[in-house]
Amino acid sequence: MGKPFALPRASAACTQVYGGPQQATIAGIYLGQRVFASLAMNDGCQIARFKKLGFLVPGFAPGSPNS
Repeated sequence: MGKPFALPRASAACTQVYGGPQQATIAGIYLGQRVFASLAMNDGCQIARFKKLGFLVPGFAPGSPNS
């Protein structure tokens, strides 16, 4: 993962698919840099980002009924 906490590009075409009410916040230090990332499941780009970083969220398992 080159830039795991980067937001989707503003020009990205995201599917308008609602993935559920799940939300998470990730805060900490990564490679000496402070990170603060908000995750949600409100469109295709956000769902993909949540699934990519989901291993950092306790209780989130991609493909489970809660994801």
